Amino acid sequence: MRIQAEFLLTTGLVILTRLGDGLSTHLVTPDLSREMNPFAAGGWPTLIVAAAVVLALSTALNYCYLFRPLDNFPQTLGLSLDAFKRHYFDPRANPTLAARTGRVLAYVFGYIVPRTLIVWSLLLIANNLLTAFHFEPYVALKKSYPVWVAYYLMLPVLALVFLERLQRRDFARYQATSDSREAPAE
Repeated sequence: MRIQAEFLLTTGLVILTRLGDGLSTHLVTPDLSREMNPFAAGGWPTLIVAAAVVLALSTALNYCYLFRPLDNFPQTLGLSLDAFKRHYFDPRANPTLAARTGRVLAYVFGYIVPRTLIVWSLLLIANNLLTAFHFEPYVALKKSYPVWVAYYLMLPVLALVFLERLQRRDFARYQATSDSREAPAE
């Protein structure tokens, strides 16, 4: 996928899913009395401002990931995936991370944040719609257990899943780089 298309698609999905979460939240609790988001105490204006900040941050990070990529690769060729992962966030062994910590983090979070937001927002939309349309098994589950805790616990789980995916993608690029440097000249 072309970089511009991926940027537009990812950013568009973040915007659409965050709007969907907001609209479905309004469907369930227009006065926010049942909203678990800590920013709900400030009302809709606070939620909207917080959403705008999250969208701006997500878009900026996505831009860094796609348009300012950084090869956070070891100089040593032929490392295993586990050795590559250990190198990835070790500032003592990784000169790129030590010298460009901010850029490495912007690159990493530029991959993780928008994708995590998209999946998490879809889960929240499903929660809101199941609640709004009184899907009895789900409503009963929510009455019996603090289901909302699972939604907030999903954020770090999703972030770790996307970090794993990014590291595997970067490892594949590292291997391709290693293979091209090891190939004998003809």
